[in-house]
Amino acid sequence: TFFTTLSAAEIDWYELIVVLVKTLNNEDITLLEAQEMERKEVKKLLKRDPVTTARYFENRMRALLLYIMAPNGPF
Repeated sequence: TFFTTLSAAEIDWYELIVVLVKTLNNEDITLLEAQEMERKEVKKLLKRDPVTTARYFENRMRALLLYIMAPNGPF
């Protein structure tokens, strides 16, 4: 039996922040600019578009499961 608990760390997913800025503000920023954003601003972006945030988390979890369950994966 294998048990794990996963939680989203969306405030530190800089790729997501870049996507949210593009989607919500129609602006292009770099990963470095996303890293340098104030946490308060990042939280506002996440709250403004919970659907994109949830879909991003789902896609990351699907990719993780595909990796774990792959024939050459860690298990």
